[in-house]
Amino acid sequence: PFAAACVVSFVLGAGLSYAVNAVLTRRTPKTPASVLAAGALSCAALMSLPFGIWAAWQNELPATTLGWSSLIWLGIGPTAVATVLFMRIIERAGAGFLSLVNYIVPVIALLTGLAFGESVSWNAYLGLAIILGGIAQARRTPPGPR
Repeated sequence: PFAAACVVSFVLGAGLSYAVNAVLTRRTPKTPASVLAAGALSCAALMSLPFGIWAAWQNELPATTLGWSSLIWLGIGPTAVATVLFMRIIERAGAGFLSLVNYIVPVIALLTGLAFGESVSWNAYLGLAIILGGIAQARRTPPGPR
């Protein structure tokens, strides 16, 4: 029960942080995306440092070349580069558009699974249709003058 409560609180905290980050990024004065990304990642690193220290203390795992390479790749690719892109998308298209981009993640996951031969049932396709329909509805401009 405690572990499940921790997972739920971490997921909710991550979602809340993600939303607050998008709104705050949009409301900041004109600032380069790389500076905003550096600030966001620095805050995230400081907030997660106690958990990292605790995890390192609890687990005595060997440091391997593959492990360090993976850590460096995850820090540069899907973290640093993605955060800079995240800031640029908010700057150009807005926080509302960026929130819609997250709905594409299950679509990419489904397509990746299909590419690797995963069996997919009808409910996955139904979910895909609902997601794409929701994105289309959210992006639809209302008729008439603005």
